[in-house]
Amino acid sequence: MVGTTGAIAAFIVLSPFKWFDELIPHQQKAHMEIELVGSVEIAKIQAIFEPLDYTFLVIEKGKVRPMPPST
Repeated sequence: MVGTTGAIAAFIVLSPFKWFDELIPHQQKAHMEIELVGSVEIAKIQAIFEPLDYTFLVIEKGKVRPMPPST
């Protein structure tokens, strides 16, 4: 009886938190590294990822260079 009452109380208390969590916007972030072998054109890689709404940096042998905005 006590377990059932506790489960019901937990459900009643925690349900509004789930509802509120679904109302607020979420944004997922990740860090991904791609090592390019050979002579791969950066413009081709940028063309692949831009429609997916990704932002990224190109790193060359210790140099960090932000990608220019597409036109």
